Amino acid sequence: LVTTCGLTYFGHPGKDGDEELGLHGRYSSIPARQVCDASGMRDGEYIIDVTGIVEETVLFGSKLRMIRRITTKIGSKSLIIDDTVENLSSKPSPFTIMYHINFGFPLLDEDAEFFASSSKIEPYDEHSKGGLARWNRFEKPDPDWREQNFLHTMEGDKDGYAYAAIVNR
Repeated sequence: LVTTCGLTYFGHPGKDGDEELGLHGRYSSIPARQVCDASGMRDGEYIIDVTGIVEETVLFGSKLRMIRRITTKIGSKSLIIDDTVENLSSKPSPFTIMYHINFGFPLLDEDAEFFASSSKIEPYDEHSKGGLARWNRFEKPDPDWREQNFLHTMEGDKDGYAYAAIVNR
């Protein structure tokens, strides 16, 4: 359900200097290692608790390590993704991350709304600018619809947690 894009770039394929960049970065095509499933019963509830490490490294380039922990409870309507990214290089590295989810009909229709703890919302491209006033509303399914994308700078609460939700009453 959730695809992670990054860690040093994301977006459409293209060229950065002499380097060819693929769709949404390298991260999503690198298998995790040291995967640990610590799921089990805790305080009368079954907790799913999985951790893994992904290292995105380039010879003579960036060396990033992400440790991911995903937890949820059986029957829960939410999950927690806890990511820690560490630069293993002796020099600074670019860093960007996107949590990419593609939802569709029947969840998304003209009654659906998107809510997020965004401190800033920007259109991804020129076409998306036209939809900025209705960034959190959806339309009836239309086979000729051209997607609009918005970049969100997330704002954490007092504990550092940000949220996003799609609601279709």
